[in-house]
Amino acid sequence: MRALVASIERVGFQKTTVNDLCEQALVSRATFYAHFEDKYHLLRSAMESLRAEVTGSLPNCNPPAMRRAMLDHIEGHPRFYKNLFLEDGNTGLQRMFSTGIVESLTRQLEEEQGEGGLTGLSATMLALFISGGMA
Repeated sequence: MRALVASIERVGFQKTTVNDLCEQALVSRATFYAHFEDKYHLLRSAMESLRAEVTGSLPNCNPPAMRRAMLDHIEGHPRFYKNLFLEDGNTGLQRMFSTGIVESLTRQLEEEQGEGGLTGLSATMLALFISGGMA
């Protein structure tokens, strides 16, 4: 996954090839395909691992702290996110990322609603509003 991040930072996701990733990671194509369907599958796995890593490092894993940690990570890795979502112009990647953010925010906001917060607001609508502001 480090090879993927390095390649995205260097040339963007669209120009990253499975061959490049295999060369950088010192693995064969057969090994790559034994674990991943394609580079999109690797990206989804990498993003999920990254989310777990960022939020798992929090001592107090409440929804606002999780959102802040995710935003801090984005701010700390601007070239990666810029190349991944802006320079490539890949609306499929943008949609995948946006959907993931909305799903995650919706779960977090529903938890907050269950605790008495945000009463009367639709968690999904609020998540869509927040994620739209991130675009």
